[in-house]
Amino acid sequence: MPKTSMMAGAALALVLAVTPAAAQQRGDQAVSQMADQLQALIEEARRNRSADPRFLEQLTQLAQSHSWPWRAAVLQETFQDGDFTRNPAWVVASGDFWVDRQLGLRTVVEPGRQTAQLPQGQGQGQGQQGAPGEVFGQVVGELLRRQLGDGRQQQQQQQQATAAARGGIGEIYTPQPFPNPFALRLRLAALSPSGRLEIGPYQGADRASGYRLALVPDQGIEVLRMRPGGSAVIEQHAGATGLADGAAHDIAWTRDGEGKMAVSIDGRVVFTTLDRGLVQDFAGLTIVNGAGDWAIREVVLETGPR
Repeated sequence: MPKTSMMAGAALALVLAVTPAAAQQRGDQAVSQMADQLQALIEEARRNRSADPRFLEQLTQLAQSHSWPWRAAVLQETFQDGDFTRNPAWVVASGDFWVDRQLGLRTVVEPGRQTAQLPQGQGQGQGQQGAPGEVFGQVVGELLRRQLGDGRQQQQQQQQATAAARGGIGEIYTPQPFPNPFALRLRLAALSPSGRLEIGPYQGADRASGYRLALVPDQGIEVLRMRPGGSAVIEQHAGATGLADGAAHDIAWTRDGEGKMAVSIDGRVVFTTLDRGLVQDFAGLTIVNGAGDWAIREVVLETGPR
């Protein structure tokens, strides 16, 4: 069979197999392998000059759109065993977390227990006070300083500690090292119409550095870069996300070796962005419930070429 016919047949099979968005969302191994085989045929045809260059370019774009380079699984969690403390081991830093056999990992931060909304950045490169896991305490501290004055620092610190102990924020993390390029896929449901959930890779034992994907069902979605003492919004999408309906949704967040990121909801790309602020490997993955009722059914973390 001529090479052109073989490539046309492979391209048709690839199109029929799955759409590009679905391939990215599921990380379909069979489709990725088919894309690899098609790319190999394209390279051979280029060397032999046995096909029209424009046709080869179209096939290359098709193969790349269906390729899923993140194929080394680091973490695959469905919480079906009912125990988040092993295989893999998740550690509760604050708040309440439990496993619901039907809904997955559950976490609830009631609005009445919230000390304040998680602070949001105002734009690219604008820092916000507060390291991960401490932002609520720092917001409380600022409010207390305004109301009570700096002369009551000891009482302020005591009230910060009390607010944290009452569950003003929920955080759970798993210490699982992985390289800087990653693909994070989630299936989750926001069981309350408003709230804020953050998830992302961290660096260091104190989890003070890393990236966070922040989901606010009735307001928008954003990617933040976290560093000790501050955070910055890398990219954001303001407006409805479709997450406020209480149903389960698929979230995909990828970052390649050059720092290019893409975020999608249910196969629809919300935004793409670029950030090279953090280039070292990551030490694990953290989930922070700033407010609301959340059910996380699946967490899949994969890595790929640097």
